[in-house]
Amino acid sequence: MVRKGRDFAGLEAKMPELIKEMREDIRSKPFTREIIALSNAVTYNPGSIPFFYYYHEDHDELLAKLQICEHYSAIYDVRRNQVPRWNLTEDFAEYLLGM
Repeated sequence: MVRKGRDFAGLEAKMPELIKEMREDIRSKPFTREIIALSNAVTYNPGSIPFFYYYHEDHDELLAKLQICEHYSAIYDVRRNQVPRWNLTEDFAEYLLGM
């Protein structure tokens, strides 16, 4: 069975500031898909995989917002250690890029 994906405009209406930052980030690095949630008091070096980072201090209830992004199938969990980490789905990346 094929199901229609969620409308990302509804997701953007729920958290416009976070989606705006994601859009700006992906437009600056259109092949990057990984995102990490951090405190701005933390320094993190993940290695050679490029990523975008979002700070808890910049976005109220950041982890809850990212969980809603998962519910919309905009992102999926790719955690490899204790750092919360997701990849953007290609559908969501294309939405952010305006494709």
